[in-house]
Amino acid sequence: MEEKKKKINWKKAGLYFFYGVITVFLLGLILSFGDISAIFSELGKADLKYIFIAVGLLLAYAALYPLTTCILAKARGLKIGFGKTYVIGMTEHFFNGITPFATGGQPFQIYAFNKAKVKPAESTGLLLMNFIIFMIVTNGYAACSLFYYGRFVNGNVAMNVLAIVGFTMNFLVLAFMISIATSKRIRSLFEH
Repeated sequence: MEEKKKKINWKKAGLYFFYGVITVFLLGLILSFGDISAIFSELGKADLKYIFIAVGLLLAYAALYPLTTCILAKARGLKIGFGKTYVIGMTEHFFNGITPFATGGQPFQIYAFNKAKVKPAESTGLLLMNFIIFMIVTNGYAACSLFYYGRFVNGNVAMNVLAIVGFTMNFLVLAFMISIATSKRIRSLFEH
């Protein structure tokens, strides 16, 4: 039997080529704004030990981040395996990275959970709990960073304003998310 020859989908190939050209153009544009050699020069001065520590911590964070989703899924009694939940949890960074304003992770996760026979209401609640836990931890780290804040600012007024705005926004988002999760009255305002 002869193998069937696959037809080349020129429309799809052209689209991929177009995406490649846009990517190269944007990369060139972004790199033209600064001195790329200065970046490599600074990296050359860096202590390799700290770079390896940073990369190791980044990989540990990426590996451990989906565990809260897995723990919450098990606690809620969702009929989905640990491995599948872990993989869905890992997709958040990818889809946040490729969408404007990092908004694609959770909607895709809801879609992926739905494909795994988890109701969208259940997965939305699960992801909301996961986000609240994430915000509590990051706000805790932010509060702890205040002990070291003075070392980095050195009386810079702009940095003081930026810190106040940043802390205020983070804590307001956390309070808003907790109020949505715990108050039926507030939640009902967003359901219609």
